[in-house]
Amino acid sequence: MLRAHCSAPELGLSAILVNRFSLQVTGPRCAQCALLAVLLTSLASTSGRAGESAAPTEVPLVQFLQRAATDNPYLAAGRIDIRAAQAGQDAVTGYRYGHIWGQMVTGPVPGATGQLTGTGKETPTSIPNYGYFFSNLRPYFRAELNVAAPLWTFGKIDAGAKAAGEQVEVKKAQSLEQTWEILTQIKSLYYGWILTEELDVLNDEIQGHLDEAGRYLEKHLTAGDADLTPIDRLKLKAYAAELETQRIEVKKRRQIAVDGLWRLTGLKADEQWRPAEHKLTQVGAAIDDNAAMMSLALSNQPEVSEVMHGVQALEAKRHYNLTRFFPELFIVATGAYAVAPNRDRQTNAFANDSFNYLYATATLGVNFDLQPGVASSELTQSDEELAALREKSLAVTSRVAHDVEAALAEVLADRDKVEVGKQAFQTTRAWSAYVMDAFDLGSITARELIDGLTAFVKARFMLLQDIYDYNIAVAQLSRTVGVELQPELKAAQAH
Repeated sequence: MLRAHCSAPELGLSAILVNRFSLQVTGPRCAQCALLAVLLTSLASTSGRAGESAAPTEVPLVQFLQRAATDNPYLAAGRIDIRAAQAGQDAVTGYRYGHIWGQMVTGPVPGATGQLTGTGKETPTSIPNYGYFFSNLRPYFRAELNVAAPLWTFGKIDAGAKAAGEQVEVKKAQSLEQTWEILTQIKSLYYGWILTEELDVLNDEIQGHLDEAGRYLEKHLTAGDADLTPIDRLKLKAYAAELETQRIEVKKRRQIAVDGLWRLTGLKADEQWRPAEHKLTQVGAAIDDNAAMMSLALSNQPEVSEVMHGVQALEAKRHYNLTRFFPELFIVATGAYAVAPNRDRQTNAFANDSFNYLYATATLGVNFDLQPGVASSELTQSDEELAALREKSLAVTSRVAHDVEAALAEVLADRDKVEVGKQAFQTTRAWSAYVMDAFDLGSITARELIDGLTAFVKARFMLLQDIYDYNIAVAQLSRTVGVELQPELKAAQAH
């Protein structure tokens, strides 16, 4: 997860020369005003970087989510697993429709004439020699078709189909769990990218402040200003190095976000694209109380659904293993035909002729195939698996309840932080405007002015961080309850 926290060194940059000049700006009033004008102009500026050669394609978050739903390989693999499980369910259900098998053969057979008489005496044509045997070989044809259908299995087929169907639902829940994980990652990377853009703007503002302050410093050092020393130049270089370190860190984090979005959504790395939102804003969310969120989670959370369907699948499996102790009632219909043109058809009912016949029959049967040691062991195994999964379902339900409560508390706390941050931002902005006017009138010191400006920039950093944290908390709560809480993103979930 991309987390661009505003650490102490970053907040120190907001004051760049504030600390350096806070006690030493005691030179001519016009020099102080010039430096403070630079401070105010730099810190109040909100313009971004210029000079980009080509405008990149702006992609909204909902499009990133939709692309992931269709193009992410993990989600594609999940859909394939579901189809495979559905095919397995169809295979088990197919046992209801019986079993069809047949055979067709052909080959040479020696000719023969004559009939078996009613007294059992034979009057066949004799075969005088082997040459006659081979010279009278002719082809014959035989075909047989059998159809077997179960009539009563004591619920074996129903139990197998039920177990396979519940396994399909387990695969769907697993796929949905993977989907929520990827969508939450995309949200985090997307908001993190916007945050790095905002931090770049602030760093540019501070860089402009550094540049102007450097020129001010060199000018007054050259003029021999007693209030400025070469140590101040070293301090300025140290602040510049600190700022460059932050630029490198922000660039790294943005590259991580870009690469992550590219890999999760299937966008091409060489394409010019960026988030459609240019400002990090607080997302809208349908947040309800803890009881309502808990109800949503128990109804929609993928892991809860997975374990519930898993229990039902094992119950069906146990019933299937139990039915193995009972026989199966079935019916078989058979039709057969054989013809050998060079042999006489026998008309005696007791004659067994393997080359000329036609018959059809239907048979009712009972099949009993039991290995007591194996069947009883597998039934015991099913009982233990079922008991274990039921215990796990209780643990999962309890953990999800805790996760919902924790995620909701995080959202509410971050929402309150955003409100406090907005108030701090408004207050410090008014503070900075007041101290600017007061300093121009000579009623406050430079230190008081710079304290106000420092607080203003710090409040901007903290508000950005609070908004980012809130957006991520909402995304995590959506994942925890299994329902998209951002109204503008519900279309992506439906897709």
